[in-house]
Amino acid sequence: MAKHTLSRGKAAFLDYYTRLFPTLDIDTYLSISNPPVLLVSPIHESEIKKQFLLNKYSWIPLSWFPHRHHFGRLCCSWW
Repeated sequence: MAKHTLSRGKAAFLDYYTRLFPTLDIDTYLSISNPPVLLVSPIHESEIKKQFLLNKYSWIPLSWFPHRHHFGRLCCSWW
């Protein structure tokens, strides 16, 4: 019987995504602190945005999210 050669866990994740994105240092990216990002349903977007602004949190839509008009909108950091 052949020995199982597939990696597991974090090693498997890094191996898979490093092949897909060879120019991106995924391990470093995952180990740094990144600002939180929320996926907000368009149904609740206006109320959530209003609450963010009332509490003096920033509301910054991320234009690069591919299908934001269909699935919601990403907005970033409330720091």
